[in-house]
Amino acid sequence: LLPVMGGGTIVLEEDAWEAHRHAIAPTFGAGAMSRLPGLVSRAARARLSRWSGSVNLSREMRCMLTEVIVAYFLNDPFGDPGPFSVDELATRFARLEEGLEDRVVDRWDLTERLKTLFTGRPSFETALSEVTTLIRRRIEEERASAVSDPTSPLRTILGRLPRDDSAVSEIRNLIAAGMTSVHLLTWLLHLLARNPEVQEELRSSVAGDGQAGSGHVAAVLNEGLR
Repeated sequence: LLPVMGGGTIVLEEDAWEAHRHAIAPTFGAGAMSRLPGLVSRAARARLSRWSGSVNLSREMRCMLTEVIVAYFLNDPFGDPGPFSVDELATRFARLEEGLEDRVVDRWDLTERLKTLFTGRPSFETALSEVTTLIRRRIEEERASAVSDPTSPLRTILGRLPRDDSAVSEIRNLIAAGMTSVHLLTWLLHLLARNPEVQEELRSSVAGDGQAGSGHVAAVLNEGLR
């Protein structure tokens, strides 16, 4: 995990772990996470508007989650012209995930070299460099901004991790870790497609009472995880 997660909470220990855990804890509080529904709704509607016929569900979930998680931790870099579109950035994170998986069984990086040669996609090293550069640029912009939101997740992390290198590592760690939700949503929607009666029951519960609908969603998510 170190090439991507190095310097982040997932792999740190003792005092370093405690400092980073203290820095990110508020970003998972109710106040900060009240931003999420709007980001999720925007990303889901944007992806759905492009669907026609058959779609690559895993790819669509990756793009949607990339937009949500990156926008949450980097103060919505998609609101202004940037170096990457959502789809391009999703491809970079997919390469990082594949590269970490390949390292488990291929310490000589032969698989990585073949993928880079024959797929035309960015190499693991290129994807890591580009993702890191994007995060670092957003941090520099945030520190230089006089109108930034002091309660945003990015501003909160920067206030508690004053060194840019620590903040870059932690935010990269958080975004990459959040990509596990891609696999949950892909699998869950696959299960729902195979069980249309459950899908319709879920749809009806969400359209009805809010609290009951939330409980039904939680139950379906838990069954997907199981």
